[in-house]
Amino acid sequence: MKRLIIDITSILYNYRLTTGIQRVERNILRYAHRQSREIFDIKFTIITKHGAILLDNYPDSGLTAYLFRVYVAILRLNHVQHLTYTCLPFDQTQKILAKHWNNFAKYPLFLFFSVLILIPVLFSYLFGAYCLHTRSLQGKEDDILFIPGTTWYLLNIIDTLSVLKSEGVRIVTLLHDILPVLHPQHFSNPENFAYKLPLTAKLSSLIITTSESTRRSIINFFAENEIGTRVVRFKPGYYSARQKDESTRQELLQLFSKRPVFIVVGTIEPRKNCGFILDTFVDLWDKSEWKATPALCFIGRYGWKQNTLRNRILSHPQFKKDLFWFQDLTDAELDYSYLHSTALIFSSSFEGFGLPIVEALSRGCSVLASDIPIFREVAGDHCLYFSLESTTQLARHISDLTESRKTSTDNSIPAFHWPTWSDSVVELIHIMDRI
Repeated sequence: MKRLIIDITSILYNYRLTTGIQRVERNILRYAHRQSREIFDIKFTIITKHGAILLDNYPDSGLTAYLFRVYVAILRLNHVQHLTYTCLPFDQTQKILAKHWNNFAKYPLFLFFSVLILIPVLFSYLFGAYCLHTRSLQGKEDDILFIPGTTWYLLNIIDTLSVLKSEGVRIVTLLHDILPVLHPQHFSNPENFAYKLPLTAKLSSLIITTSESTRRSIINFFAENEIGTRVVRFKPGYYSARQKDESTRQELLQLFSKRPVFIVVGTIEPRKNCGFILDTFVDLWDKSEWKATPALCFIGRYGWKQNTLRNRILSHPQFKKDLFWFQDLTDAELDYSYLHSTALIFSSSFEGFGLPIVEALSRGCSVLASDIPIFREVAGDHCLYFSLESTTQLARHISDLTESRKTSTDNSIPAFHWPTWSDSVVELIHIMDRI
């Protein structure tokens, strides 16, 4: 039986993140084994510049998972803050680190934490080195290496991929988008992405992406750079199991219990136009009289190049009154938010796919989306669209939904049909079986 070897390096590195890419990775891992056991022998791998570690099982929890997470963090040693967070995975400790990191060297605890992380760093490095020696991935002719995440540009693994390809391994890369190449001004360190993308693509036997719009942009980029790798599309799914309210924090339960709430899901970064949404709500709060004032809730971590917006949110007079920001919601809490919000607002200038739209619509949640081609492709007539030229259309949609108080339980919202993750992974497995 052929081996399907799934790279888990980036999901170990980003284990605390809940962005769209991480949700895609986690769900592929969740369903791959049960959906492919008749076709593939599933294995897992951690890829480094010195080689790859082969694992029979995905280390999701426990000491082994902790050691591998720290080991992967060590591979990006210049990201000291991330390494420190990974070594000390305790909520209270991380709150202290987040609050004081920029001036941490001035605090007496700095020396304490510096010494404290040396212990897990040393043990994890030795553990990883031992595994690299004793569990080294040796490629076989029919092996397929599937990279579902961002390992290819997080780490310097091109030499390792070259060796594996020379051993007969066919490499399949899930490329979520190439936006850092197309719009570099909106991203942090786009040069690294632009440098590694052609190298990875040329080593890959197949590129898989998540939308037709992105597939076309990749094909155009490949044509310009003389890359002949085939590009196909598959549909990411949505997680169909309803989450229990017991797993939801009290602050979130209270927020959704009394008023219309509009959520914005995704990393706070320039292309998301979160400032545009905030401007719209500030005008509505100032100019309108409401029976129940609509709340605006950002759900997602801070990304890059948005310091002014971050300070504006945190210092706004309405913060924690009508304006909220959660950076650490679990998947269950995100699911609860979709189920109980008035609408999702998604105002990106460009996207590779737009997973929150699928997740929201699949939960029966209304969606207000910027009028761009990728959203039309994904959602068709199921969204209310608005222009990014002014806030007028978005403000009107918000007012209409606030007055009507539609929720995810309303039968008036058109039914939206999309594959579950179980269906999507079946499609993915069949695509890789045919290469």
